[in-house]
Amino acid sequence: MRQFCRLFRQLDRSEGSGERVALLAAYFETVPAADAAWALHALLGKQRRRLITRSEEHTSELQSHSDLVCRLLL
Repeated sequence: MRQFCRLFRQLDRSEGSGERVALLAAYFETVPAADAAWALHALLGKQRRRLITRSEEHTSELQSHSDLVCRLLL
C-alpha cells in the first residue's frame, strides 16, 4: 500500500506523459501481481461489469477467494 501511495504522489507531481509512463512501468515491475491489479483498478477509476453469472458462483472451482479474484481479473 505504501508503494502505491508513493506512486500516486509521484504521478500527481509529474510533468508529462513520458515521466508518468516511466513511473508506472517501474511500479508494475516491482510489485506483486495482486498489488498491480488493485493499482490498475484504483487508477482507472472504473468498476468492472459482472463477469460471473450466478450459476458459476456456486461451482467448485470458485470456492476459494483467490480463484474468484483470478477469474475476475482474466
